[in-house]
Amino acid sequence: TEVKSYDRFHEDASDIYRLTNYYKYLDMQDADPYASTSIIAGKRLKDEVPGLAATTIMRRNFSGDFETDNEKFALRGLWADEDFFKVFSFETLYGNPESALLEPKSLAVTDETALKIFNRLDVVGETLMRGDDPYQITAVVKKPPFNSHLKFQILGSFSTLDQEQMQKNANGWLSWQNMWMNHVYFKIQHGYSIDKI
Repeated sequence: TEVKSYDRFHEDASDIYRLTNYYKYLDMQDADPYASTSIIAGKRLKDEVPGLAATTIMRRNFSGDFETDNEKFALRGLWADEDFFKVFSFETLYGNPESALLEPKSLAVTDETALKIFNRLDVVGETLMRGDDPYQITAVVKKPPFNSHLKFQILGSFSTLDQEQMQKNANGWLSWQNMWMNHVYFKIQHGYSIDKI
């Protein structure tokens, strides 16, 4: 029963869906299914599709060394946009989940990560350096349970990465082919059916 309960702990879990992608290369006969999708697909879903309570865009590989007081900590996580906590109900211990990932260079850390680095839980307002960039902690959330397929120690605000990539290479960033590391999840509004979306 534990295996069947994966991700069922989220509020309205039966209303949460992942946007998937089919990729067909050149003359391939069949398209291959992927759990990942493009940034542009996520943005268009947010802007153009009615009946959705919330949509979140994530990207893998927000990881590396984070530093505070000359101590380095290797952390793994995800880039996640401002609607992450509207789709997924990971418990927020400190901070405001509505705005935690809104501003660039914002971080949400797990309780385990906060204790590991600061030896306390209420670390909202603290700063971690990622290279030369200061990131401010805006929320502390409970570590994802074992039956969550999303595992992270830290979440970085997707707006940070989105702004950087739009300045560097907007065409490549918003290309439909930029689909390998991005994930989009959405929650449908009460009263709507997935068949009507």
